[in-house]
Amino acid sequence: MTDIIKYLKNVKNTSVLVAGHSDNVGNRDLNIALAQKRADFSKNYLIKNGIEASRIVTESKGPDEPIGDNMTSEGKASNRRTVITIK
Repeated sequence: MTDIIKYLKNVKNTSVLVAGHSDNVGNRDLNIALAQKRADFSKNYLIKNGIEASRIVTESKGPDEPIGDNMTSEGKASNRRTVITIK
């Protein structure tokens, strides 16, 4: 995250999209809310480190874009993540 903050401080005309993800265990609506909390946490961290809130967009992908197998504990763990895309 430190590298992202350095980049954003040096390249002022960029913004970021912060997407929260979850595994598929439990209620879908709760997973969407949990993934949004992950994205919001990262946004708040960026803001606390000097990045303007107007340059940060958050969204929740919930369980819809898994990168791991939700049938294994390792796969579920890899699906619980935040992805930051620099625009």
